[in-house]
Amino acid sequence: MTLMMNWLLSFPESAEGRPQIDLLAKVEEGRLAIVFTDSGGGDDSVKAIQRRMEFLQTEDWRWRLVAYGFRQQCWRGESDDWTDRPCP
Repeated sequence: MTLMMNWLLSFPESAEGRPQIDLLAKVEEGRLAIVFTDSGGGDDSVKAIQRRMEFLQTEDWRWRLVAYGFRQQCWRGESDDWTDRPCP
Protein backbone atom coordinates (compact mmCIF):
# COMPACT_ATOMS: atom_id res chain seq x y z
CA MET A 1 0.00 0.00 0.00
CA THR A 2 2.96 2.33 0.63
CA LEU A 3 4.02 1.95 -2.99
CA MET A 4 0.59 3.03 -4.21
CA MET A 5 0.55 6.00 -1.87
CA ASN A 6 3.99 7.08 -3.12
CA TRP A 7 2.83 6.94 -6.77
CA LEU A 8 -0.21 9.05 -6.00
CA LEU A 9 1.62 11.62 -3.89
CA SER A 10 4.50 11.98 -6.37
CA PHE A 11 2.23 12.50 -9.38
CA PRO A 12 2.96 15.95 -10.84
CA GLU A 13 0.20 18.52 -10.46
CA SER A 14 1.50 20.29 -13.53
CA ALA A 15 4.06 19.20 -16.07
CA GLU A 16 4.68 19.08 -19.78
CA GLY A 17 1.67 17.66 -21.60
CA ARG A 18 -1.56 17.13 -19.70
CA PRO A 19 -0.77 14.65 -16.96
CA GLN A 20 -3.71 12.63 -15.73
CA ILE A 21 -4.02 9.68 -13.38
CA ASP A 22 -6.98 7.33 -13.18
CA LEU A 23 -7.46 4.95 -10.28
CA LEU A 24 -9.71 1.90 -10.37
CA ALA A 25 -10.23 -0.40 -7.41
CA LYS A 26 -12.42 -3.49 -7.49
CA VAL A 27 -12.76 -6.92 -5.94
CA GLU A 28 -12.32 -9.80 -8.37
CA GLU A 29 -12.46 -13.43 -7.26
CA GLY A 30 -11.70 -12.51 -3.65
CA ARG A 31 -8.74 -10.28 -4.55
CA LEU A 32 -8.52 -6.51 -4.30
CA ALA A 33 -7.35 -5.26 -7.71
CA ILE A 34 -6.05 -1.70 -7.99
CA VAL A 35 -5.21 -0.25 -11.41
CA PHE A 36 -3.35 3.04 -11.92
CA THR A 37 -3.37 4.54 -15.40
CA ASP A 38 -0.96 7.45 -15.88
CA SER A 39 -1.41 9.35 -19.16
CA GLY A 40 -0.57 12.68 -20.74
CA GLY A 41 3.03 12.80 -19.58
CA GLY A 42 5.83 14.50 -21.47
CA ASP A 43 7.22 11.33 -23.09
CA ASP A 44 6.90 11.47 -26.87
CA SER A 45 6.84 7.68 -27.27
CA VAL A 46 4.62 6.54 -24.35
CA LYS A 47 0.93 7.50 -24.43
CA ALA A 48 -0.02 5.89 -21.10
CA ILE A 49 1.40 3.60 -18.42
CA GLN A 50 -0.75 1.21 -16.44
CA ARG A 51 0.16 -0.59 -13.22
CA ARG A 52 -2.04 -3.31 -11.74
CA MET A 53 -1.65 -4.73 -8.25
CA GLU A 54 -3.66 -7.51 -6.66
CA PHE A 55 -3.91 -8.05 -2.92
CA LEU A 56 -5.28 -10.77 -0.65
CA GLN A 57 -6.40 -10.01 2.88
CA THR A 58 -4.50 -12.01 5.49
CA GLU A 59 -5.93 -13.55 8.63
CA ASP A 60 -4.77 -10.53 10.67
CA TRP A 61 -6.66 -8.14 8.32
CA ARG A 62 -3.55 -6.89 6.50
CA TRP A 63 -3.21 -6.76 2.73
CA ARG A 64 -0.56 -8.89 1.02
CA LEU A 65 0.55 -8.11 -2.55
CA VAL A 66 0.15 -11.27 -4.61
CA ALA A 67 0.45 -9.98 -8.19
CA TYR A 68 1.88 -6.95 -10.00
CA GLY A 69 1.74 -6.04 -13.67
CA PHE A 70 2.93 -3.19 -15.86
CA ARG A 71 2.00 -2.28 -19.42
CA GLN A 72 1.95 0.76 -21.65
CA GLN A 73 0.40 2.27 -24.76
CA CYS A 74 2.67 3.77 -27.39
CA TRP A 75 2.13 6.88 -29.49
CA ARG A 76 3.93 5.41 -32.49
CA GLY A 77 3.10 2.14 -34.14
CA GLU A 78 0.15 0.55 -35.83
CA SER A 79 -1.91 -0.25 -32.75
CA ASP A 80 -3.36 1.39 -29.64
CA ASP A 81 -3.15 -1.95 -27.81
CA TRP A 82 -1.46 -2.21 -24.42
CA THR A 83 1.99 -3.82 -24.47
CA ASP A 84 4.72 -4.82 -22.05
CA ARG A 85 7.40 -4.13 -24.67
CA PRO A 86 9.35 -0.86 -25.04
CA CYS A 87 7.73 1.75 -27.26
CA PRO A 88 9.45 2.54 -30.58
